[in-house]
Amino acid sequence: MESYDESFGAKVFKLILYVIIGLFGVIGNILVCIVVLKTAKLRSSTYYFICSLAVADIGVLLVCFPLAVIKQELLGDWPFGEIFCLYFYPATETVFGASIWSITVIAIERYRIIVANRPKIVTRSSKKRRYALMVIAAVWFGNFLLAGIPIYAVIKYENMKLCYPDWTFNGKEPKQILGILYQLALTSFWYIIPLCAISFTYWAISCKIKERSEFFARLAMRGPRELENPENDRDYLKHDNKSRMKKDAKARRLLTPLVVVFAVTMFPLNLFRVLTISWNGFPQWFYYRLFYDVMIFFTITNSAANPIIYTIFSNEFRTGFGNLMRLNQLKRCTDGPSDSGETKTTHLSGITKIITPRFKRKHQNIACDTENVRHKYNDTNM
Repeated sequence: MESYDESFGAKVFKLILYVIIGLFGVIGNILVCIVVLKTAKLRSSTYYFICSLAVADIGVLLVCFPLAVIKQELLGDWPFGEIFCLYFYPATETVFGASIWSITVIAIERYRIIVANRPKIVTRSSKKRRYALMVIAAVWFGNFLLAGIPIYAVIKYENMKLCYPDWTFNGKEPKQILGILYQLALTSFWYIIPLCAISFTYWAISCKIKERSEFFARLAMRGPRELENPENDRDYLKHDNKSRMKKDAKARRLLTPLVVVFAVTMFPLNLFRVLTISWNGFPQWFYYRLFYDVMIFFTITNSAANPIIYTIFSNEFRTGFGNLMRLNQLKRCTDGPSDSGETKTTHLSGITKIITPRFKRKHQNIACDTENVRHKYNDTNM
């Protein structure tokens, strides 16, 4: 059966686009990790989960994505040898699952704090970090059990060039029930369940924010003595305020693009899985390779888009990125000029001046002091 054959120019454009998205995603997620680790205000469980998501996305872009492209371009051939096939390749699925469930954990954590009105589990920074690390470890280990271990049991390397999971029983066709169950499990645990959980938390947070908005509207119009439910509203007066409502709104604003991007970008991959197990002629379909390209594009877009979402919808991340840039400026300031006796000529407002090292050091110190004051002021107002 004939298949879709892309031109050489289209193939080059596709690979260049893949590389640009991949590099952009890797750099963006590395910056996310740096900002979280260097910004004291972001050292909370939610942002530790965001850091875990960034690490997983880096793994997807540096490991899973190149392997998928190489296998496609080499028509299924495996160029990395037996050891890499049998011992490393099965573990790559863990990275992908950790990325998906890190998003889910972030949504659940926001639900726990905003909707369930649970107090923060811990207050000390060390205990907060320990709690986050335990959840992160559970996410990664759980995905290794779900996706990695089954592949280790069935991975096969043969003819010095093929690496694939052999789901048949003793090599007998066509009994591949285990493979079908595995694909269904991945579709359920990596798309359907996370999407339901994220959507539910988003809906619940939106309802909670609406409820609080209505409460403050009643409070402004009637006064505290004329509230409809004194007991419940008294609890609101005790534990909630407008500042808390603004923080909740920020959380919803961050969750909105995460839900939409996850639902849209991960749909082609899971549709691909469903078609693979339900349609025997799917690999021979004319547009199979084109569909595969679209699936890869959306998958890497999901991993590369998260830093953009944080920058656009999170004031804390924008402040953290700005502080990181200012720290680099301060580092350049503290390097100082050399103490050599060289002099430099510069033009200032049309007046030619001879700049000596002492003059340059004096004015550079003034500039650095100004930058230090600005940096400290921003830190105290974060």
